[in-house]
Amino acid sequence: MEAVYERCECPLCGNFIEYPPDSAGATVDCPHCRQPIQLPGPALGEASPPPASPVLDILARMGSRVPGSPLSLFYQAGLLLTAGLMVLLPCLYVFMVLGIGLGLYYYAVNFTFLLASASGGPWIYLLKAALYFGPLAGGAMAVLFMIKPLFARPSRGAQPLAINPGAEPVLYSFISKICQSVGAPQPRRIEIDCRLNASARLAPDLSGIVGGSLILNLGLPLVAGLTLQEFGGVVAHEFGHFTQGFAMRLCSLIGRVNRWFTRVVDDRDEWDLWLAEAQAGENSTFASILFTCMVMAVGLSRLVLKFLGHLGRAASCFLSRQMEFDADHYQIQVAGSGAFESAAQRINLLLCLLRPAYENLEQIHRTKGLLAPNFPEYLLQIAATVPEADRLQLENIIGLQPTRWFNTHPSAADRIRRSRRDAQPGCLASDLPATVLFSNFDALARQVTALHYQDDLGLKVNLAAAA
Repeated sequence: MEAVYERCECPLCGNFIEYPPDSAGATVDCPHCRQPIQLPGPALGEASPPPASPVLDILARMGSRVPGSPLSLFYQAGLLLTAGLMVLLPCLYVFMVLGIGLGLYYYAVNFTFLLASASGGPWIYLLKAALYFGPLAGGAMAVLFMIKPLFARPSRGAQPLAINPGAEPVLYSFISKICQSVGAPQPRRIEIDCRLNASARLAPDLSGIVGGSLILNLGLPLVAGLTLQEFGGVVAHEFGHFTQGFAMRLCSLIGRVNRWFTRVVDDRDEWDLWLAEAQAGENSTFASILFTCMVMAVGLSRLVLKFLGHLGRAASCFLSRQMEFDADHYQIQVAGSGAFESAAQRINLLLCLLRPAYENLEQIHRTKGLLAPNFPEYLLQIAATVPEADRLQLENIIGLQPTRWFNTHPSAADRIRRSRRDAQPGCLASDLPATVLFSNFDALARQVTALHYQDDLGLKVNLAAAA
């Protein structure tokens, strides 16, 4: 049986430290900053038993390491070329903005002759002034709103909650074991939110770029909807992206640029929200024309970004799909082919129910002023009411979905077929709900639900059981 280690965060440098339970309360030197700190827990010599949880017994029965998925030299070269292209595309956009700016400068300097003479009368002079200042004003507005995506921050949403290792030792032990199994670095921080998703990413500071420090984000609706075995496979998939040091940085770069293009094209940032509010609250004709021109300038910038985003997607879609298949390998090895398929079907069902769930919540909030206090639980309640015939129809549909040329992810059907072909039993076996990883899942779910309603949906929080 492998030893179970406790984890704590160094109060000086913020890095995590692993230590055996019998060292709790001792003063040691942090292996990262080399400063003396006291480990949390009882004084040295007083035994601190690990938390009583069936998860620890399940982890003890897991193997130490699953077979890896080595990357070929050709694949890594493709990653390098694609990453270079993805960096080039935003630079190309910047050069386009600079080119338009230089064109405006050339026009402003070389077309002053339009204003040099007032011959022809005042109306002719006004026409020439319009020909001079009109393109300058329109071009300046276009440049301004083409620069906007480079600096405008995304609209604010609910910030994920960071989980304290001392408060959730079972969760951290579980994640640590999954990382050991796939050969990925331990996450520096685990965050939770109310999305139906899980993701791992490099930390946005130097510790992530240089040291490969990771942050794991867990959506509680996903945790609530899966078994421990299925959830362990999903986590293994996310960390499977980070098993190769060089490749993981290239993959992260490609993903970040793709997500940036998606955000600036599809999402509305703070400038867009301000412009929409100003346009809706303005009644004068001149101001309406001005705001309409601004909206057209925003549309032009988005059209250019959409074109460049499609170029980036076309260049990276094949490699992106291959990355997902490589990460699926770790999910299948950890959870097994059967749990891989059941997790895909369960997630697909919950995704199909998300929109009806939000529409129902909105109606209840509008008519009764109430909101479900625990959104993950509410989503599962809706899933439990789906007739078996409809459930089977959704499972049949997911098996017929093709993978298209410009898809960044393989279709669920292709991924399930590959998992069936591998026919792996997995090293993690448990039909316990994944919520057993948390000491008080309901309290955390209620907390992130309130933040989700308030910050993501803009609803006034008055939580009560939704009928």
